[in-house]
Amino acid sequence: MEFPTFVAAFVNLPCQIIRTGRRIVYRLLAWNQWQNIFFRLFDAF
Repeated sequence: MEFPTFVAAFVNLPCQIIRTGRRIVYRLLAWNQWQNIFFRLFDAF
């Protein structure tokens, strides 16, 4: 994966940030083919 593809797939994720009580919720507003890999990486951390 080249860097511009990486930026478009992982960094520029359109999301809605919602503050509710004591927590912050990030809602993803779009889906692409790389987000499955992103969530696997996120779970690993």
